[in-house]
Amino acid sequence: MDDNAQSWLAQFEEANGRPLRVLHYGNIANNGYLNAKALRALGVHADVLSHDYYHIMGCPEWEDAEVSGSWGDDFAPRWKGVATDFVLPPWFFRGPLDHCLESAIAQFDVHDAVPASNRPVSFAESVEGKLRSPGAAAFFASHPKIFAILRYVRRSLQRAGTTVRKPFSSWVRHGAGFQLQPSEAEKRQAQANEIVSELSRMFPDRIGQADGIDVLRHASLATKLRRLFDHYDIVHAYATNPIQVWLSGKRPYVAYEHGTIRQLPFEKTADGLCLAGAYRQADVTVITNCDNKLAAERLELDPFVFVPHPVNEEFLAPTTASETLRRKLQDEQAASFVLLHPSRQHWSEQRDPSLEKGNDILIRGFARVVKEVDPQMLLVMVDWGQMVDESKALLRELGCADRVLWIPPQPHRSFARWINASDAIADQFYLGAFGSLTPKAMACGKPVLLNLNEEMHEWCFERQPPVLNTKTSDDVFDALRRISTNPDERFRIGAESKAWYEAEHSMDVVAHRLTGVYERALR
Repeated sequence: MDDNAQSWLAQFEEANGRPLRVLHYGNIANNGYLNAKALRALGVHADVLSHDYYHIMGCPEWEDAEVSGSWGDDFAPRWKGVATDFVLPPWFFRGPLDHCLESAIAQFDVHDAVPASNRPVSFAESVEGKLRSPGAAAFFASHPKIFAILRYVRRSLQRAGTTVRKPFSSWVRHGAGFQLQPSEAEKRQAQANEIVSELSRMFPDRIGQADGIDVLRHASLATKLRRLFDHYDIVHAYATNPIQVWLSGKRPYVAYEHGTIRQLPFEKTADGLCLAGAYRQADVTVITNCDNKLAAERLELDPFVFVPHPVNEEFLAPTTASETLRRKLQDEQAASFVLLHPSRQHWSEQRDPSLEKGNDILIRGFARVVKEVDPQMLLVMVDWGQMVDESKALLRELGCADRVLWIPPQPHRSFARWINASDAIADQFYLGAFGSLTPKAMACGKPVLLNLNEEMHEWCFERQPPVLNTKTSDDVFDALRRISTNPDERFRIGAESKAWYEAEHSMDVVAHRLTGVYERALR
């Protein structure tokens, strides 16, 4: 752990009489769970809120349990009797929203809310606080004409296109509640108008996209969540969850993208516009896919920083079980060389960047290797994604379907056994970037075939990952021929891969960078 990060955490605890509190809101791909685990190991009070979301890859059991048997529906798994050697940690809150909120809040004393900000209070924030006070309420109630004048001036400025900054905007907005007691419908409509107005100010070229915006759906959820948010120094929001944090008024908050910033904020929809606003308003935005620097710059985010995807480093070492699996593949599949391709099956002529994996590029290169180099090479593919049938049809067309073994999605422990039983790992072949699969394979010392845009990764890493850069089917053929016919070369690349992971992508690196993000957000 970086000494500066550890020192800052110690200073924070000494100044506040307690550890830093961070709420991870959302848990797609278990990123919230893994980040929180790493931070808790450093003494941070890190909790995870994952309400109304039960997909297998967002369940802690997927990462840390020994899973045997069927869990049933991927979106509503039944873990009892299937996931063993695991107890759900008390800091991970899942289930219906109200249940999660009550359980999470119960850990705190009723008066234990975090101050509105641990940063120095700006002049505008100081004035805004005064405008919320009982004295201000009494003043507006006694002087309705003053409030009416202020409201008229504010609306006139807005119609003229003038930016209305705090504290004036806050003065009028909060003054309204002191003069009148509007109905709930009027309050909701006023809130909707405020949000649409703010979005129109941030993105004047997208004003039309705010029409019909379902503000009430987001705002009502945000109001409920604020009860919990107030107990944390920072809310770290994943995927589209920054919308609710922004609308709740909680500060500071961190927006964390894991592919979600690539297209969603630019969609010509009200929700896309809301997400763009939530990213823009975040105190810090975390980029986990190196290519998404382009999206961050397009949204004019400031600041944004790169933090690698978290990787579960437990259970990655080779075991007797992985050795047994390797022998089984050699015996039952007559495998001379095992290539594992766990990526979701999605490829098409349209090459949608939010979904595309380029599996067909791998399949064509592999088929050529089987025909020209090694007829006993085995490709292990995971049976998930929209294009499974298309992939199977292409394999049959190319005459190599009998050299492919299809397996179901694998939870972390068994997935680690498959990685260790393989000679190399194939990731994706279109986007030019990588998620958590490549570093997990590299942590196991395995060569990785990947389409890597090295230029877009220069801002993230001191040195490029030593992957087998494969953009085309010919590249795949050349790389597989190279490492399948030269074991020494394969082992050398594997060793370099592991060393790169430890220096550039380990959970120690992740925890250090997240701590730096929080320090920056709290300034």
